[in-house]
Amino acid sequence: MIGLLIAVFTGVGLVSKEIEKRTLYALLSKPLRRWEFLVGKFGGLVLTLTVNTGAMAVGLLLALLYVKHSLGSGDATAFVAVYFILLKLAIVVALALLFSCFTSQLLAILFTSGLYIAGLFISEMRNLDASRVGPAARHFSRNFVFAAEFSKF
Repeated sequence: MIGLLIAVFTGVGLVSKEIEKRTLYALLSKPLRRWEFLVGKFGGLVLTLTVNTGAMAVGLLLALLYVKHSLGSGDATAFVAVYFILLKLAIVVALALLFSCFTSQLLAILFTSGLYIAGLFISEMRNLDASRVGPAARHFSRNFVFAAEFSKF
């Protein structure tokens, strides 16, 4: 949760504060392309989240050693999960940067959080009982689930 809060709020603030303070114009007048600026912001925040997640993984390792006094092969799956949590945070940072480029800070936070929450409930939307919802909600959920399934490829 801490990584998610850092990803959303810091990710939104990185670009939108540059735009609001107009320091972005001074940067882009240099021989710096826009995509280089965005990739630099993305890379810096993902590196920060990597350090944060790494520190939490070390804490997890120490807690496992304290409780079990040794590590087994099943404990490696926890560290694979930490890797995928880091990938999830990188996607959230990318969404936050995307929305902060063309909306206000509040809207960027709402859009990023909304897409994250919608992604959490995609399996429930896929298994939604069609007889319990109206035709508009059925149409929306069918198209949304199709778009989410298509984006996996």
